[in-house]
Amino acid sequence: MRATIRSDNAASLATIEGFGFTPVGEQREERDGLEIVFEVPAGALRAEQLSGLNERPS
Repeated sequence: MRATIRSDNAASLATIEGFGFTPVGEQREERDGLEIVFEVPAGALRAEQLSGLNERPS
């Protein structure tokens, strides 16, 4: 699995690393600027970990 996160988004960077993603490179997007590219093998994530990714605090 792959994720890209803006380099200045400290909260998201800390979260994604907590799920086992590791940085594999960088890319520059016209709209968002510099983004860090992270990857993790798809089998390394458990369903209960992924279920909280899209939840927002109420």
